[in-house]
Amino acid sequence: MWDRDRVRSAVAAALLQGLLAYGLIVGLAGGPIQNRMREQLIVFGVLPPPPPPPEVRPPPRRIVPPPRPAEREKAKPTPTAAASPRVQTKLTYKDQRDYDLLPARIEEIEAAIARDEQALADPDLYARDPGRFASLTATIDKARTEKDAAELRWLELAEKVEALG
Repeated sequence: MWDRDRVRSAVAAALLQGLLAYGLIVGLAGGPIQNRMREQLIVFGVLPPPPPPPEVRPPPRRIVPPPRPAEREKAKPTPTAAASPRVQTKLTYKDQRDYDLLPARIEEIEAAIARDEQALADPDLYARDPGRFASLTATIDKARTEKDAAELRWLELAEKVEALG
């Protein structure tokens, strides 16, 4: 007697065999259901069994002879070259340029902040033009952030200059 699952498998195999024969199915995709169907088609002789997997061989090991004593001595770094790090004696071009130009840039930013704060001092500005009030406030915040960054950079460079002597 055939049980229900075996009958279903036989019917599914017959349907798939017909679909494969008419070219309506080219192949089965991957996945648990498709794998089960492929196994059933192999059991009922519809599909040929899959070829055995190719034998995977590890790559051949390459034997490298140890270095000769003369080569070992050449490969060792000299202790004076490795121990003496490069000492900075002056600022880089970019650092020197920033050190020279940042004080003037900081003054420009402070002048812009003062000009915008003077415009914000008008008590009727918000009632008259709220868009301008918002843009002035945003501009002042951005300028203050830029000024803080410029001052911090200048202080770092001043410390470098002092350390270099």
